[in-house]
Amino acid sequence: LDHTFDATVDVSNPGTYNLTAYTLAEDDPYFYLVNNDTLSLYFEVYANPTVTMLGDTIRTHMPDTVILTPYYDPGYEYYWQYDGSTDAVFHVPEEGSYPVTVTDAAGYGCVSVDSAYVELLFNDVGVDSLIYPVDHCGLGTAEYPVISLRNFGTDSIVAGSKIAVAYEVNGGLPVTDTVELEEKLLAGDAVEHTFSTGTDLSASGMYRFSIYSVFDGDTVTSNNSIERDVEMYGHPTVDIGPDRTIQDLSYELDAGTGFTSYLWS
Repeated sequence: LDHTFDATVDVSNPGTYNLTAYTLAEDDPYFYLVNNDTLSLYFEVYANPTVTMLGDTIRTHMPDTVILTPYYDPGYEYYWQYDGSTDAVFHVPEEGSYPVTVTDAAGYGCVSVDSAYVELLFNDVGVDSLIYPVDHCGLGTAEYPVISLRNFGTDSIVAGSKIAVAYEVNGGLPVTDTVELEEKLLAGDAVEHTFSTGTDLSASGMYRFSIYSVFDGDTVTSNNSIERDVEMYGHPTVDIGPDRTIQDLSYELDAGTGFTSYLWS
């Protein structure tokens, strides 16, 4: 009869282990005598090969200068999955993940697998969105656009860095400005900027905003500009007549028809 215990034992560390199993049945006529109710065995857990590299993630501006150097043992065999090479060290050609399989050929053939990810650090600042203005019934003659700039790169941008920005409305003359970072802009984070020069959005109609950014060292230009349409719906035109002086108990004012609702203040 085979039996599997519910409780587990930890044998993850290398070493020699002793396991003893026995029965506890007093009905066994030999329970208090020399018997076969107990069995012991010894077994050994071998050590896996050591594969200590430079870390899980290696960040660099020049991935092709990185050399991965796992822990070296002359009894180990190395296999790099990227190209099937078997050298103890690996010269990284580009960013990416680099797994290595290490076999303890001089021992019991135990295997360990490890990998390092080489991440390319690069600068990439772009226009993320137009925050203001938004669609409206009608705004003023000097509205100051608010935009979001995002660090799309993998490297941080230090405080004090300057980013040139500009916007155009309906293909007009560009309005330029400069964003100076007050603190470090981490990869993936965004910063808002309000232009110091406004634009006239008082007339009803569609306004097309074209927004641009320029940053020294930017390696990706595809996200440096966006276009957004903002509509001014226009306020309803209503006329209840000129100012009048009436000598009567009542007088009717007519705001006209065709409106959704009326509220007399």
